[in-house]
Amino acid sequence: MRRAPAVLALMAGAAFAGEPAPPAPPSQSAPSSAPAKSEDVEAQRKACDAKQGKACTALAVRYLGGNGVAADEKRALELFDRACTAGDGAGCSMLGAIFNRGRGAIAPDYARSYKLSKRGCELGDDNGCYDQACDLVAARGIEKSTALAVPAFERLCKKGLAQACGSLGMLYYVGDGVKRDPQRATELLDQACKGGDVRSCPRD
Repeated sequence: MRRAPAVLALMAGAAFAGEPAPPAPPSQSAPSSAPAKSEDVEAQRKACDAKQGKACTALAVRYLGGNGVAADEKRALELFDRACTAGDGAGCSMLGAIFNRGRGAIAPDYARSYKLSKRGCELGDDNGCYDQACDLVAARGIEKSTALAVPAFERLCKKGLAQACGSLGMLYYVGDGVKRDPQRATELLDQACKGGDVRSCPRD
């Protein structure tokens, strides 16, 4: 099914307007949220106390969802912050995503979100790089700079991050930061759709 120009334009306009990013592929997804055993939670606590960032992130996810522990957003934020300080890029990125979109009593804080996503990217987390690039396009917490976002989307798309291909395709469609190229846009959106980015798929 071909994408109508009006639909493409609508997709491009909404792509960077603060909508939650589509789920990441398995290699970049959050720590497992499988039901926790008490010994698993205790092991993560000890590892986090030993400044193992990944353990702090995994424990934060548990507190965020109430998996094996009582749900506690404040505790989750503290643990994500500890994870980030300990050098876990995913912890930085997840905390940045919470401040980007807000959650419960937590109001959006775009400047803080951008800094956390940037730090997550610097520490090697692709989700952080993606969120940082989206913020650069949407001017959330930082001055707009699509020229800096395009190379990030290109790199992430080549690594298989479907939503990066979709975002890049939308930029090619509207000609933001790149020369307008509807054909290239369609190719990238098709690639993104096949990779699981549903917002890039044709619509009726």
